[in-house]
Amino acid sequence: SQSNQRLELTRTQEVVDWWFDLMVQENLSIREKMTLLWSNHFVTGTVSIQHAGYTYQYLQTLRQFALGNLKQFVAAISVDPSMLVYLNGNQSFTKNVNENYARELMELFTLGLVDPKTGQPNYTETDVQNSAKALTGWQPNTVPNGSAPYFTGTLIPNRHDPSTNAYLGKQVSSLQDVLDAIFSLGNGYNVAWFICSNLYANFVYYDTSSASSQGVIDAMAKLMLASNWEIKPVMQALLSSAHFYDPNVIGSQLKSPAEFLAGLVRDFSITYAPFSPTDPPANGTDGNGVTKYTDTNLYLSVLTLTYGGNLLGQQLLNPPNVKGWPGGENWISSGTFPGRESITAGILKSPPNANYKFDGLAWAKSYPNAASMSSSEITAALTTALLALPLGPVETATLQSLIDPNPQDFYLDAGFIAQFASALAQLPEYQLN
Repeated sequence: SQSNQRLELTRTQEVVDWWFDLMVQENLSIREKMTLLWSNHFVTGTVSIQHAGYTYQYLQTLRQFALGNLKQFVAAISVDPSMLVYLNGNQSFTKNVNENYARELMELFTLGLVDPKTGQPNYTETDVQNSAKALTGWQPNTVPNGSAPYFTGTLIPNRHDPSTNAYLGKQVSSLQDVLDAIFSLGNGYNVAWFICSNLYANFVYYDTSSASSQGVIDAMAKLMLASNWEIKPVMQALLSSAHFYDPNVIGSQLKSPAEFLAGLVRDFSITYAPFSPTDPPANGTDGNGVTKYTDTNLYLSVLTLTYGGNLLGQQLLNPPNVKGWPGGENWISSGTFPGRESITAGILKSPPNANYKFDGLAWAKSYPNAASMSSSEITAALTTALLALPLGPVETATLQSLIDPNPQDFYLDAGFIAQFASALAQLPEYQLN
């Protein structure tokens, strides 16, 4: 019914809010950043699925394997209930074979279109058709897990096509056969290169075409193969490499809306009503008799749905299509940059926002020796801490005049700090990682 659909979407929004809160609260870890990356790689869409339990399980699968074993990750995501529904695997059986997942598994999730060494196609239409047969028969299922249901994928034998067919030069009849064939193409290099290109694009620079970028991706791919498909060693090597700290790539990434909003909350120590896991209670009906539900995390939903989704173009766990958000320069436009500015001003500027608490004095004083710093010193300390790139003299002077309009009489003032913080977060430099 429409009431049930609305309840599931409200519950799904609660899952999104919970995840965003995890991003904000995360300490020295990249788990949630990796989870965000994988949500835009192994894409599903909440509006299509309309099942909060499936969405929660999908998100937990992404979080579980975020830095884990890639081959196990692909096996788990292939039978994840959200993926089975989103790419119609649940409708694929012996006499009604659906090719959607078989195609995207290769094109978008593991191989890409062409061999990185030869430039030749990685697969043919016959490969798509034959692997689709081997992938038939999987259905979402609910199994008991302590006191809570656990959602998984189950193979239904009488819905599975048992025939054996040629695929990527091998004979396949099951999901495991398909994965073994994919992960052995080019002795594994084709998958490793494709995945490492994505990791590089998300952590270093979205344009991977330069010779230096290609060289780093090649080294990452070889390390992934040597590590038996473990993601963590590859990320450790990348993030500790000299290339990662090359001035030519520092500050070259545009923050996605989720990164911008979570970063804004973290950077300025903004607080909001704590996340509440309470199931959304019914709250009357609308004019069509459809039940309305109370959002128990309204101010988180404003950040994730109203700001992130509607205004900035990234509704978490609901990308525009199976290719995900294109990212890079696409995150900033003549519409979304003013949106970032207005969000920042609304949260940080004086007078204080009633729903998002920014304690400017406490924020400024949290930096070591802030009480004894001059206005220029504290301006430099705060901007250096939050920006990937140094500012020029004009921007620096403007920020200093905002935090201390009368440099002869410097003291920390909440109103001045709010003006300074708002201006700092609206700079183009603040949009960069």
